[in-house]
Amino acid sequence: MNNFQRGEKLLSQAEGISRELTNVFERNLPNLVVRRAQEVVEISLKALLKMPLPFILRKIIPWRKRRKRRKMR
Repeated sequence: MNNFQRGEKLLSQAEGISRELTNVFERNLPNLVVRRAQEVVEISLKALLKMPLPFILRKIIPWRKRRKRRKMR
C-alpha cells in the first residue's frame, strides 16, 4: 500500500465519521458533534498530507511558477 492509497483510505474513514455526525446532530448532542467534526477535519488533513505533495500543489496552486535556473558563466 502506497501513500496515495493510505490517503484515500483515511478520506473514506473521514467520510464515514461525517455520516455518523449527522445522526449525532439529530440526537442533539453538541459536545459530541464538535468532537466528531474535529475528527473529520484532522483525518482529512492527515489524508491530504499522506498524498504526494507535488501532485497536490500542481492541482491546487496552478499559478505557481517554476524558477528558471540562471546559467553560470
